[in-house]
Amino acid sequence: MVDDPVETLKLFFAIPKEQISRDLIAATEDEQPFILAATQRYLAVPPNKERAPKVVADFWHAQMLRACLMRKNPNIPEGMALYWASYNAHDVADAACDVASAAGQLAKFHRDMDRMETEEGLEEGEYWPLGNGPEEYELLRTESEALVDKITDTMIVHVLRRYGLNDEADLFESHRAAFDAKAEAGRKRMTEES
Repeated sequence: MVDDPVETLKLFFAIPKEQISRDLIAATEDEQPFILAATQRYLAVPPNKERAPKVVADFWHAQMLRACLMRKNPNIPEGMALYWASYNAHDVADAACDVASAAGQLAKFHRDMDRMETEEGLEEGEYWPLGNGPEEYELLRTESEALVDKITDTMIVHVLRRYGLNDEADLFESHRAAFDAKAEAGRKRMTEES
């Protein structure tokens, strides 16, 4: 979870494409000092403490640069690079969903669902099992989940393309099951090698 997702997303997406290209070249040539420094700044803050938006935005940038470097390395299996890119793009997408949950249509869905829960006497943190709520509630839940999926998918593709991972973005858009299978295989391989 990001403490200030709006500011963090602004900073992350304010990184110009030219800087992404320069940083990738520098990371390739100079043994990744930016990536290491950004990762160290991020990890220096305990997970239960607030991280400054700039620290998180730089960390996301560094992790996407790392995904690009992994993809270019012939010794790293494709699935591992795909998993790394996907995992980190998902972090950005999760922050975008947090922002959307606080404003706009998604926030309205959540307010309406909360109202129905209160009217039906559900306690704080109590929910109907999936598919067992009132019809209007289940419709809102379905629409809310579809909107979250759309935001997530859009952000993942956008982040992948910003970092020149166009083949990965194309696979995500046109063959999602293959994308997910390759990313999962990469995750398992990374776990085994850790």
